[in-house]
Amino acid sequence: MSIFLLLVLITEAVLLFLLEKKMWNTGYTPLNFLMIPYGAVLGITLLFSGRWGLDEFYYPSLIPWIIGLPLFAMPGWLFFLAERRFAARKTNRKKPGKNFCDMSENDRPDFKRKSYRYETGLAIAVLIALSVRLIILLAQGRGMIGNE
Repeated sequence: MSIFLLLVLITEAVLLFLLEKKMWNTGYTPLNFLMIPYGAVLGITLLFSGRWGLDEFYYPSLIPWIIGLPLFAMPGWLFFLAERRFAARKTNRKKPGKNFCDMSENDRPDFKRKSYRYETGLAIAVLIALSVRLIILLAQGRGMIGNE
């Protein structure tokens, strides 16, 4: 069972990495910044566990990572699908030529019209929710923040 959990996590991490690379055409995504350092720490931990008086590695601790990595990846997938949907709407807009500078003024896409109302509203809502939670924690005086 222990090796099975490790193999599931490694397979999942490799597949998620390849999917992120294919979707965003880069390796610099939040999911990869979460998976790769954890993979390094996990490798070092597995290398030294059970030696020099250290405890054996507790393999069921991989289960939250196995469940959590796809959950962490889902917002990125949703943003990718939304970006694809909005890009499909703009098919009637003239596409820029090979050299943007050689285009006439009327053929250039209007970058000033792009509105980020939805993204701005979502960011403000998240900031308000986090601020309210911080104020509630400070008002309760249950100790230092982060001890939950």
